[in-house]
Amino acid sequence: MAVVIPSDWEILPIGSVGELSTGTTPPTQDRSLYGDEYPFISPADLGSEKYIRNAEKNLSTKGYLSTRQIPKGSLLFVCIGSTIGKTGIATTSSSCNQQINYLVPSEKYHSEYLYYALSAIAPLVKEQAGEQAVPMVNKSEFAKFTIPVPKLNEQIAIARALSEIDELIETLKSEIIKSNNLHTAVIQKQFPTNYLKNRLSNGWELRSLGELGTISGAGVDKVSRSSDVPIKLLNYMDVHRNTFVTPSIDFMDTTATKDQIRNCSLIRGDVLFTPTSETPDDIARSSVVVSDFRDTCYSYHLIRFRPKIKLDLNYLAFVFSLEDFRLQAQKAAEGSGTRYVITLPRFRNLLIPIPDIKIQNEIGQVVNDINNQIESLKNELEKYQQLKSGMAQDLLTGKVRLV
Repeated sequence: MAVVIPSDWEILPIGSVGELSTGTTPPTQDRSLYGDEYPFISPADLGSEKYIRNAEKNLSTKGYLSTRQIPKGSLLFVCIGSTIGKTGIATTSSSCNQQINYLVPSEKYHSEYLYYALSAIAPLVKEQAGEQAVPMVNKSEFAKFTIPVPKLNEQIAIARALSEIDELIETLKSEIIKSNNLHTAVIQKQFPTNYLKNRLSNGWELRSLGELGTISGAGVDKVSRSSDVPIKLLNYMDVHRNTFVTPSIDFMDTTATKDQIRNCSLIRGDVLFTPTSETPDDIARSSVVVSDFRDTCYSYHLIRFRPKIKLDLNYLAFVFSLEDFRLQAQKAAEGSGTRYVITLPRFRNLLIPIPDIKIQNEIGQVVNDINNQIESLKNELEKYQQLKSGMAQDLLTGKVRLV
């Protein structure tokens, strides 16, 4: 569908707004061409950030001079491979490999505006490239893609507006990273480290899941039967994606027998585990049930741990993320290649450190407060990312004018 733009705007092919070239790679066997002087940009160096500040590989001056040189302010766009459409702006003189086309804008066009315009057409470029066996859009094809372009003063105004929300998004990302680091530090401080080898402090015990409660499998399948009772079903990905099982989860509708409803129920304090995975390091992800659920069961792809003693829910939510527990689960996993599984007997033997309930409550509250802060930041980030998407659509088509 054609884009409707204001009468004082133009629709221009990418090749007409600057000099378009494809990157080159110096011979890898000549080590004298590689050094620390100039960034050598690959698709892996382009990500969610607008500016390309670092590269995994760098060239010597000799290597840089042997390639096509990219001036500061040039636009880079991945045109080959699975990451087609990744875009960035060079912050210094650099070079790039042949999976990237780069555009040196002429004086009438603003680099940041072009960055946003190229980012907007990235899905279209990727769609066209995906029609081939090897996803690719060559330089001549890429040059023909068109973008809407206003006069320079409006380009600058649009770029400034989108840059301001980008800065806010990057600030939120930075806050999330800081909060995650704090979360890790608090867990390391509050929970005993290397608890399988080191002696636990007074008031702590090392207990197996089998001692602390019952481990059950044999959940409900997804097949609805007219002779059975309608229920809600908690599935594998519900546990994999959520720290807590809450009513906000979109449970699946299915049916179960009365015996299954009785034996596979979910009550406050239950912990559900994923007993299978494609890789050992992703096995035994857990989610804690925060309230009693009526006519709701867990699926046959899950294992339920039901404590026999009082345990703090927040404590349970994080004790199973400890490195020592994760390593135990990996070692307990059986299988090879495409699927790994932990059997019920092995689940029962997994060990966790258990302190007095008062200490559990204190630790759980501290860790949960930080986790809530992270979730709040993530929600705010998502809100601003959606806002930016709408702003970009309006500004890059002239639906909203800033000049």
